[in-house]
Amino acid sequence: MLLDAGRAGAGIESTILDICQSPPRLIRSGAVPLADIEAALGKVETQEGAATHYVPRARLVVVKRGDRETIRRLLSESAPAGKQVGLVTSHPQLHCRNASLLVKAMPADLSAYAQRLFGVLRELDDEGVACIAVEEVEEEGIGVAIMDRLRRAAEQGLPGKPPER
Repeated sequence: MLLDAGRAGAGIESTILDICQSPPRLIRSGAVPLADIEAALGKVETQEGAATHYVPRARLVVVKRGDRETIRRLLSESAPAGKQVGLVTSHPQLHCRNASLLVKAMPADLSAYAQRLFGVLRELDDEGVACIAVEEVEEEGIGVAIMDRLRRAAEQGLPGKPPER
């Protein structure tokens, strides 16, 4: 069954649950925290399935907050092609200014971050960056769903794996 309540305010894809089994199985995390789902339904199996979502054209790399070494490496890999690297971060002050680094500052509030994330990834794709580095966020509440989407996008963008659109 598909419930369409209109445009989602969370900014990321919806939560998908398989309720045809007991306990229900979480297929894809969304804006609703697992604790809230379990409060309503009881125990939920949390092995996530292969639900698809947006994957940028540019290679996506998930990095630790303030990981300047990985950013420098990505910049040096992109330099021969004359391409920029996109950086998605809630902490732009941790990174030096560089003409080859296109920084997209994100809100610290994870709900606002989730609402903005896919728009920012599309903006960086439109800019034609060679690679998008996204700093990890705390895996609490909607942060679990954000990190799930980022990890999947990073994995699906690996060489030899066609991105799902």
